[in-house]
Amino acid sequence: MLGLGKKKQIEPTDEINDEVMNLSDDGSISESRIYEVSYLIVPTFTEEMTVEEAVKIRAFLTEKGAEILTEGTPKKLLLAYPMRKSVANKNTVYTDAFFGWIKFVLPQEKINEIKEAFDQNEKLIRFLIIKTTKETPLAKLAPRRIYKKRSDEPRIIKEESGPIDEAQVDKEIEELLIN
Repeated sequence: MLGLGKKKQIEPTDEINDEVMNLSDDGSISESRIYEVSYLIVPTFTEEMTVEEAVKIRAFLTEKGAEILTEGTPKKLLLAYPMRKSVANKNTVYTDAFFGWIKFVLPQEKINEIKEAFDQNEKLIRFLIIKTTKETPLAKLAPRRIYKKRSDEPRIIKEESGPIDEAQVDKEIEELLIN
């Protein structure tokens, strides 16, 4: 039998690609995923205002049912290229911003609510939400090369000099041209 129409019982010990299973109020199981949101806060804020905005973002996520795993405090950085944000029909170009991130677990049906709320937040220049894993993989750094210090003196290449036979040189050139 193919087992059509039968629901598979999922045990809490089953692992499904780093996804977390939650038991909802009605007894059904809903899938939660691990997400990471990275965001850029406008640079017109002070350090204190930026921390307050990060706390508001964290509170909003927990209000929507997210379990915070880790986070990074926003730090001011120079952007790789100018970014434009349109607020109230006014374009503003930013060259620096406060970068922060939060890793959290959330039922997958609620991620669109988070995205829509972040889209409406005028204090965020940009944000990116990705699915991730619980562990943070660390990239292995290549071993650093150690270079010998060159002396400031120019290198002198010694050439061997001896009697040059013009007939021998002409013969070698002709052989190269023929081949």
